[in-house]
Amino acid sequence: MKPEKILYKFSPELLEKCKNFSKEYIISSKDELARRGQSNLMLITSQSILGKLGEELVYATYAPYFPNLSKPDYQIYDKRYKSWEPDLVDNLTGIKFEVKSKDRFYADKYRPSWTFAKNDRKIFGSKLDSQDLDTSQFICMTVIDTKLLCGRLLSCVNLQWLHDKNLFEELDHKELTTKLTVRFDSMIKVVKTQNELWQLNI
Repeated sequence: MKPEKILYKFSPELLEKCKNFSKEYIISSKDELARRGQSNLMLITSQSILGKLGEELVYATYAPYFPNLSKPDYQIYDKRYKSWEPDLVDNLTGIKFEVKSKDRFYADKYRPSWTFAKNDRKIFGSKLDSQDLDTSQFICMTVIDTKLLCGRLLSCVNLQWLHDKNLFEELDHKELTTKLTVRFDSMIKVVKTQNELWQLNI
């Protein structure tokens, strides 16, 4: 069921909080990022800010329906203890949210899509074989505009559904072999109505 509110206006204070988190993340993770060949710190910073704003959007959207929903986590973790836990969790119902965010500029230019690391065990299972997936996990797709301080939730779909519909696709940049993408246009093609993009019962 589609939530009552899927648009969200961010405060300047919240944006600043996300920027500060991103700065601390880069400082604590720069050695690990360099080891992985991720040298574009501006891009990583932007993605980190978008990610936190997306989590805030999803929390604001679903907290009215799930009062026990956890808030976005701003703790900086040691690289040795990278968390594979979902972004938001409701311990009472067991519902879990993984939040994916896209910059509005690129969403408008290239159409919305969201990338997933192939080694993400939340998405591809404990053995990375797409088996025995958590049926209580939902993927929320957001588009964020940091200049206008707003965001939109485009869908909330069950993780297993994405796999069943074969919606994890190769990226256009074939050299990026460690990631897959889910394209909004591909999602639209496999549903009869856009109501099917809102699969969490609320």
